[in-house]
Amino acid sequence: MKLSQLAGLWSKDRGFIQFLNEESAFRSESSPFGLASGDRDPADLIRAKCSISSRRDLDTDKAAAAIFNREFRHPYMAWAAKTSRTQQAIRTTF
Repeated sequence: MKLSQLAGLWSKDRGFIQFLNEESAFRSESSPFGLASGDRDPADLIRAKCSISSRRDLDTDKAAAAIFNREFRHPYMAWAAKTSRTQQAIRTTF
């Protein structure tokens, strides 16, 4: 799957938005708890952080792709795996 497609899917994904809200790297003075309803949408955040005008640029701009992988893809995948393990442990405890 192309990075642009992945970024597009994740921009609408509740888990990805939860990840953005929980990670301090995505908090700002205007949004101290992460991505707020009045804040930029995830696609805007990806474009701004990767310094691109379109998510399609992730497929051709190596520097932008590296930023996306470093700042979003790898941390989100690790967060999702950890969250899944935590939820699984909670379910088996009760």
